[in-house]
Amino acid sequence: MMRHAAGCRYYNCTHVHEPGCAVTEAVAAGEISESRYISYLKILEDDEKYRK
Repeated sequence: MMRHAAGCRYYNCTHVHEPGCAVTEAVAAGEISESRYISYLKILEDDEKYRK
């Protein structure tokens, strides 16, 4: 994912909802496995729970 993240439009892209996200585009194109991306989203979700 890091290789693709360098191509995101925004420096602080979370790879969730930002336009021009190279990671979500790579997932859609099959260049990053969907299971890996889902795992990333779960990590983000867990991080948000513990930051509150």
